[in-house]
Amino acid sequence: ALELFDPKNKEYINKFSKTCSHINIGSGKEITIKNLALLIKKIARYDGDIHFDKSMPDGINRKLLDISRIKNIGWKPKIELEDGLEKVFNQYKIDYENKS
Repeated sequence: ALELFDPKNKEYINKFSKTCSHINIGSGKEITIKNLALLIKKIARYDGDIHFDKSMPDGINRKLLDISRIKNIGWKPKIELEDGLEKVFNQYKIDYENKS
């Protein structure tokens, strides 16, 4: 069986531009910056406070990628955001400790 992003996969080739070297995809789920910061705080076991300067908002209020095209050819996320963040954080700790 061909992987979804295999260059020989006809469905992939027909749905996406031949000049596209990569595709920015998401989970189809939305998380606020505040909730993302709180999730990272939990994973990192950070017990300090997080402060947001509401007088200087930056960026857009919502950012949710439309993943309907890629889902239509069979792709779906294999890992939840929290699990992925935990894996990245744990690997960072290992790498950091090995540099010492």
